[in-house]
Amino acid sequence: MTALGHIGRYELIARLGAGGMGEIFLARAVGSGGFEKQVVIKRILPHLAGDPDFVQRFVDEGKLVVQLRHGCIAQVLDMGEDAGATYIAMEHVDGRDLAELTRLARAGGVATPLPLLVTLLARLLEALDYAHHATDRDGRPMGIIHRDVSPSNVMISKAGEVKLLDFGIARAAERAHVTVSGAIRGKYNYMSPEQAKGGELDARSDLFSVGVVAWELLAGARPFDASSDLLTLDRVRFHDPGPLAAAAPDLPADVCAVVDKLLQKDPEARYDGAAAALRALQGYLQREGTVVLARDIAAWYERVLATLPPGLRDRPTNHLSLDDALLLGLAGSDARGQRPTGTAPRPGTVAIGGPSPGTPAPAGLLGPVTGRTPRPVTAEEVALVQRSRRRGGLLAALVVLNLVLIGIVVWYALKDGDEPRAAAPVGVTTTEPTLSAATSAPPVETVAPEPADGPDAVAGEPTADATVAEARADAAPAEVVAAEEPEEVLAGALAGEALAGIAVPEPPADVAVLFRTTPEKATVIVEGHGVGPAPRRVTVPVGTHLKVTVKAEGYAPKSFVTVVDGNDVVPVKLDALPTGTVTFRFRPAQNTKVFIDGKPVDPRGKDIITETLAVGAHRLRLVPADGEPLERGFEVVEGRTASLGTLDAARD
Repeated sequence: MTALGHIGRYELIARLGAGGMGEIFLARAVGSGGFEKQVVIKRILPHLAGDPDFVQRFVDEGKLVVQLRHGCIAQVLDMGEDAGATYIAMEHVDGRDLAELTRLARAGGVATPLPLLVTLLARLLEALDYAHHATDRDGRPMGIIHRDVSPSNVMISKAGEVKLLDFGIARAAERAHVTVSGAIRGKYNYMSPEQAKGGELDARSDLFSVGVVAWELLAGARPFDASSDLLTLDRVRFHDPGPLAAAAPDLPADVCAVVDKLLQKDPEARYDGAAAALRALQGYLQREGTVVLARDIAAWYERVLATLPPGLRDRPTNHLSLDDALLLGLAGSDARGQRPTGTAPRPGTVAIGGPSPGTPAPAGLLGPVTGRTPRPVTAEEVALVQRSRRRGGLLAALVVLNLVLIGIVVWYALKDGDEPRAAAPVGVTTTEPTLSAATSAPPVETVAPEPADGPDAVAGEPTADATVAEARADAAPAEVVAAEEPEEVLAGALAGEALAGIAVPEPPADVAVLFRTTPEKATVIVEGHGVGPAPRRVTVPVGTHLKVTVKAEGYAPKSFVTVVDGNDVVPVKLDALPTGTVTFRFRPAQNTKVFIDGKPVDPRGKDIITETLAVGAHRLRLVPADGEPLERGFEVVEGRTASLGTLDAARD
């Protein structure tokens, strides 16, 4: 890899990105004996490097944050100055950020078990709890508030580590008083109400941001998004999104309760600190009897990246070309990470999708990823990109043609007012016929016709000695009119003649697209056109990009983008999910209703139930005639039987 130069003692390897405050590089420190350590360098942008107040605050905060030592926080290693630019050297986390991973999981159809996402949120709260209570070397509280908690600031490493980024820079940005436009940009979607109105902040502001992140991960959409930053800030301050259970009805009530409490507008109504919210989430995991290890997170990470073509697995997809995005299916995902309207997450998983087609059977929580065959890019997807390119060329040509037409009309409309008119002799009518775009003759003077004496004279034609224009042999033939017409009418008529020679394409016609599915019993979701059973017919104009999701029970959902270029039948084949078995005995055997994933199960007069289910997380609910319902979560592994033993709803 070619180096980009040096900053301080670090060799720059690659530029990773830039924001309103600084730019980020992958770098390495080289020592004796072949020692090498990769780091991330964050360097202040030039327009801020000249502001001494900002630089001083940046340095002051860096001195504080360098003291943070926690496994869930990306460590600040060094700070320095090179050629007038202040920089920070940070721990390099070899992985992807949470925003990108969830987007890729959704596009690739990779299931994300609920316990895994709850664990990610718990790691995030653990990092914040440490930072909020961190003290300096003298034991004094440092008062650190992150102020920029969002999925893009949460890194997941290949080893399954969860690291929170950008403590020092977020704090420095909050305190800086810079006047450069755009120098400080917050993520309005994740701000707390008190941050949105510029009020005083404490650690509970970060908890609200965690609540927004949790809502996005669990419900598939952010709760306060609007069409503009101003409206988003207004929604953060005043809009009530309602309970999370309404947006994601399949989620457990205790998880929804944690998120709802984090998103209270009044800081006093939230948790007192990150530790309280952390304990609430850990309580859910304990009740479920689920422990998510770092290797489980790493396995999910590998499953997500395995859906990418080989050439894209080693580089972030945040800045892919449109062609790459179409091939990956990312263009079919809403930019905010939302599900298509009307969809709901599969019970036991997050609304990021189901297992991708061809995924081998999981074993354990997430299953092995060794030997997993990545989903190849199909010939249909390549053809889709090619059609998109051709469609883009046609649209560009239409835009150019429209600009030419507008230019012609404007030229004709302004020409008479822009050019001075020559004085006409007495008895001479001066006309300035507008010429077509192909000619550029000077204005011509014509004499009004004299009364004709001979039988061959034609009214409206000038006599041979009456046309002054004939004296100008080098001029273009003159157009002579018998009566003077209003200049606007003349200009408009001639402009119309000029435009008539240009073929204007007709608007695209509506065509019908029919989606047929295998299996036949499936649900077809077409963004902007609602939800319906297969086969599903949609009528749209030619050239429309349709974002389609097809779902069926027992099958992995499939999402894709198709460009409509005519009447067509689009076949969609879903891949069956791997299955396993669950068995259990329940009591009381009489008058107890049994539900798995919210659907009733007929015990057929027995007190032992054995069901074949899709691999993944599921939820059992026993409702006795008398007493409280009993709920249990369980995991199904391919080819295996999960035995839940005897469940006594009356006693448990």
